[in-house]
Amino acid sequence: MSFPDDTTYIAQMFYHSIGYSVGATLGACTEQKRRVLLFVGDGSFQMGAQEIATMIKQGYRPIIFLLNNQGYGIERTIHDGPYNDLSSWRYYLLPQVFGSEPGILVQTEGQLEEALTIAESANKLTFIEVQVDKYDFGDLLRKTGAAMAVSIQNSMEEQAETTQA
Repeated sequence: MSFPDDTTYIAQMFYHSIGYSVGATLGACTEQKRRVLLFVGDGSFQMGAQEIATMIKQGYRPIIFLLNNQGYGIERTIHDGPYNDLSSWRYYLLPQVFGSEPGILVQTEGQLEEALTIAESANKLTFIEVQVDKYDFGDLLRKTGAAMAVSIQNSMEEQAETTQA
């Protein structure tokens, strides 16, 4: 990714710490004079959604992009099943629940462009829910998930062999 020289980039270790990013965004907001951007999946977001209330209360102004793929996308790439599906939330309404104005629901490219224009000029928390297909993954994620699935299967087979011995 390309960022301006004065940009700080914070990321979790791929999928090993799901739920990390919303709380980390709150922490980054307490120290940053610049805007903080968060890109979070709906699965991870549901683990720390209440932190939005603190961001609003403190007057922090992050731009939050929630990628709603109806569940745990990373898990779908490893082993798909109904346990990866989440309850359907109207995420874009959460800022209103927590005392601010509703966020923005994005379902088309045109709506995303409009949301970006609004977010750029807003001087408050801006919440943008981007709805995507539940199987809309990049090639790298597909390959990584497939590799993890093989690794998990091999580990399970090794454990079974050890247990039988």
